[in-house]
Amino acid sequence: MGLRIVQKSDLNKKKHHSKIALVLAGGAISGGAFKAGGLKALNDFLVNRKVTDFDIYVGTSAGGFLAAPLAGGIPPEEILKSLDGTSEHFSQLSPLEIYYPNWREMLEKPLQYLFNRFAYVPNILLDFFQALPNISDSLKKGFLKFVQEPNYSNYEKMVRPLARALYSGRAAPSVLSAIPTGMFDNHALEGFLAENMKKNHLSNHFKVLKRSSVGTRRTTSPSAKPCKPPPRCLASTSRFASRASITSTGACSRRPTSISPSKKAPS
Repeated sequence: MGLRIVQKSDLNKKKHHSKIALVLAGGAISGGAFKAGGLKALNDFLVNRKVTDFDIYVGTSAGGFLAAPLAGGIPPEEILKSLDGTSEHFSQLSPLEIYYPNWREMLEKPLQYLFNRFAYVPNILLDFFQALPNISDSLKKGFLKFVQEPNYSNYEKMVRPLARALYSGRAAPSVLSAIPTGMFDNHALEGFLAENMKKNHLSNHFKVLKRSSVGTRRTTSPSAKPCKPPPRCLASTSRFASRASITSTGACSRRPTSISPSKKAPS
């Protein structure tokens, strides 16, 4: 796991409301495992800040899977404990949830390809007969011209409308369309993350991204309705969209607004 620190502002100039982001790249299963351990080491190394205290979280693929609980305040120690089932916040992550076969596309894709293959010629004939009323005049003129002057040039002009109607824009189905987009289905992995976020009272939506703690309220949506906070915090992330391969990208942003416990938060 590589760690790169990018400083975009001038450290000699004091900047108000500066933001610090944690960006986690992809890497599939092995990359996610290395990142989880690296986040634990980074969490131990940091002073006056933890990996759950960043302002912005960006994750791609496996990084997005890790960024979601981090944005909600789940420390990397709990993420690692979910592998052996000792976590108090997350249930145990089973191999079947990671390597769940993509049964749906394995069955649907070949059957859909066979159907399109057998229906290809009938569809071309259907397109041809539907186009006949539009080319009847040009066919008649071409036929009369060929009868009057029977040569190859007139023959070509006569059959050209027929060829255009017969060879329509309908493409032949490719054998590649019978291959699934991936060997594994991420629905089980997405369900694992969504279920555990619900278990920890974390919203599964960017628009409700919110973090609450004693004496501090952070929110990105002034109109967001208060939710019941867990012991640590409340945040949100988008759901994974891909079924066959982990290709989703997640990003969480928090804008801090510190207030005293006796004062109301600004509307």
